Amino acid sequence: MAKNDGAWRGLVWATAGIAIVTGLVTIIYGTKIYGAGSLLMTVLGISLGMVATSAFLVLHARRLREKLAEIAQWKRPEWGEDVENPYRIEFDQGKILHFLVLGLIPTAIFAALTVYLMIYWTKSGEVWLVPKNHAILAAILSMVGCIVWLMLARSYDAIVENQEESELPEAKALAEASWEACWWMGLVSVVLLVKPIWPVCEPILYWAMMWWILAVALEQGVRLFLGWMQTQSTQETFVTPVTVFLRYMVFVRGNPINSLFYTMEKRWGVSFRSSWAIRFVARATVPAILLVLLLSWGLSSLYVVRVNELGVRKDFGKIHFTPLEPGLHFKWPWPFGEIATYPVKQVSMMPIGFVQSGSGQLSFLWSKAHEQEYELVLGDGTEAVSIHAMVHYKIREDSDGFFQHVLQFQNPEDAIRDYAHRCMTELTRCSTLEQVLATQRDEFSADLRTRLQNYINENQLGVEIVEVAMLNFHPPVSVAESYLDVISAGIDAKRVQIVAEGTRAAAIFEAQQQSEQIVAEAKVTAANYVATAGAETAEFLAAGKSFAINPECFQLRYWLDSIQELLRNKRLALVDESVDVFFDMQKQGSSEVNRNMLMRAE
Repeated sequence: MAKNDGAWRGLVWATAGIAIVTGLVTIIYGTKIYGAGSLLMTVLGISLGMVATSAFLVLHARRLREKLAEIAQWKRPEWGEDVENPYRIEFDQGKILHFLVLGLIPTAIFAALTVYLMIYWTKSGEVWLVPKNHAILAAILSMVGCIVWLMLARSYDAIVENQEESELPEAKALAEASWEACWWMGLVSVVLLVKPIWPVCEPILYWAMMWWILAVALEQGVRLFLGWMQTQSTQETFVTPVTVFLRYMVFVRGNPINSLFYTMEKRWGVSFRSSWAIRFVARATVPAILLVLLLSWGLSSLYVVRVNELGVRKDFGKIHFTPLEPGLHFKWPWPFGEIATYPVKQVSMMPIGFVQSGSGQLSFLWSKAHEQEYELVLGDGTEAVSIHAMVHYKIREDSDGFFQHVLQFQNPEDAIRDYAHRCMTELTRCSTLEQVLATQRDEFSADLRTRLQNYINENQLGVEIVEVAMLNFHPPVSVAESYLDVISAGIDAKRVQIVAEGTRAAAIFEAQQQSEQIVAEAKVTAANYVATAGAETAEFLAAGKSFAINPECFQLRYWLDSIQELLRNKRLALVDESVDVFFDMQKQGSSEVNRNMLMRAE
């Protein structure tokens, strides 16, 4: 074993440990587990995880090389050919562990996590950016990490330059991986510093890092798979396939520009030694980049306040108490000077009593649960109500009110929300559910707006309440079904009452019509009876007069009329001495008979 083997092993262990620790810290911070959340930090952690995977593969490759040495030294000629070498079995099993467990599985996990972040960001559109108050600290820590990885990369380059690769064959691959970590952490630091001037640089960097990780993971996965498929274990040495051509092409010389020219010259035979222009460009690239960064830093002293905003100037942390009007303003370059802007012309909306859904659509069906809904206990303590309101507010434009909004509260929106809920509690704590639901919305809205504005003025929030729009009053959704049953029962009761009243009115009207009809019919019947009685009376009186004139003739007349009525339409056979007379009476009309009878009587 070489005399420097322990030093190289310690260096690789340091590489693996630093990559694991920094990778875990950045991933935990980036995924909002214990941090603010940042896709840039998450992708940086995945990249460091890939570097850690390479370091662990190198450490295990050293163990496999020791097994190869034990294989060569174990067997003696006098033992024969039938004795099985146990170290060879361990070596073959170690190769499976090396390629599958330590290589392919972690590489696949990192690639899958990167793809998941790409899909998640594309579908949701949610971008986790490093918060402004964390940017400077994160940039400083990234720069420290860049320096650490620079030292590690220089250490591996020294091994290659001193031609000591026999002790660590993977030194060039680890140098390229360390240069990769160094450059990524340096770029992260620069991006976090430049982000206030050019905010889009952060998304550009983490998209570039994600595509780079996928490309490196794909190439490294293919190399590990091909190494796993090789079953020969008789080679004299073992070198893990951690060399990635993409890393070699970009980081073999430390500087990506020089590395690209070096790769083209060594791998493809394209020489740039005779071209002074290309050499000049290669030498001037880094100074040009530094000059551009310096110019960009100088441009950070310019700031534009938009037409709907007012600005506040801060120089070395000192606030100037004069609002900046819309237009172009000068300040000290970042981070010595800063201008914070506030949209004083913009009317903002804040939901009160409920949490608005992510789609931005308001739900007016109170029988359907919202994402989150607050319940206010009423005065009797046994009832609760949910009130949905939308507060419209804007920042005051006068100097005093504007600086109250800027200086008094760190999160004025949270204060407005808390005061609004307090006002709603004050309006409902002495009321019943019936009183709240019977209250006019405009009256409730005006009272809530007045109370809320008073709280804001007392606590100097520097905000003006434009309007409070009441969206809904309803009982809690948990009792919605029961409350709807009660309302339905009340509606049914009113419906039954209305139907009963209608039926009663219809019955009364029908009875009145029937009574009037009966009275009219009775009057008609009475008139008929009176007329009939009058006719009969007149007839009776006429008969009396006729009787008084000639009683016998009157009696004979009535007797004959009676006989005629009785014998009408009947066949008669009479035998009497006056038969002929009666037969003649049947054949002749009654008037003629009467006349003959009167003549005889005379």
